Amino acid sequence: MEYKKSYNRKRTMKLTTTFNLLRSNNACIDGYRKLAKHLGGVEEYGAKKEINLLTILESNGFDDAVWCLRATVQYSDVVKRLIACDFAETVLHIFESKRPGDDRPRKAIEAARGFAAGKVNMEDMQKARAAAAAAADAAAYAAAAADAATYAADAAAADAAYAAAAAAAAADAAAYAAAAADAATYAADAADARKAKKEQLAEILRKHISEGIS
Repeated sequence: MEYKKSYNRKRTMKLTTTFNLLRSNNACIDGYRKLAKHLGGVEEYGAKKEINLLTILESNGFDDAVWCLRATVQYSDVVKRLIACDFAETVLHIFESKRPGDDRPRKAIEAARGFAAGKVNMEDMQKARAAAAAAADAAAYAAAAADAATYAADAAAADAAYAAAAAAAAADAAAYAAAAADAATYAADAADARKAKKEQLAEILRKHISEGIS
């Protein structure tokens, strides 16, 4: 299966969901209620009325907004795969600083982007994903960065929304690992690194949501 939409095309349709879609996809009760309160109640807002994911990002935060990628009104598989790739790229430098010359995670991300654009077939994408997984196994504490690339490849092969969330988690873990790896680094510094990473990923997510899909 190939995806013909190019990720370089200008996007015009915003990413949205509805309360009905969130409920049918088993959104967590706390997050659902928080969003409902922010919008003045489900009945008042409308169970079928579209909700821009930017609203959820601002109301509920990054984790809930990423989760909601699985419940969009629009067909958004391509953009979800690209989000996962962008997340993974934010931690490539961690892996490559410890494994110079090992480009398997980078190639996995490139293959995932190519698959999303309909330029790479499933077999080649899966090979790149397997190589990134092998790199993660060989990389000690830099493994989380390679894992992020593996998840990005997963985003092209399987459930894109799940893989985007997994790539975000891997990127977060990689930032934590980078801060914690130095014996002189304290837990507070690691926590700061996690916070900074989450803010960086939120900005990437915000950009994609704002651009929407073509």
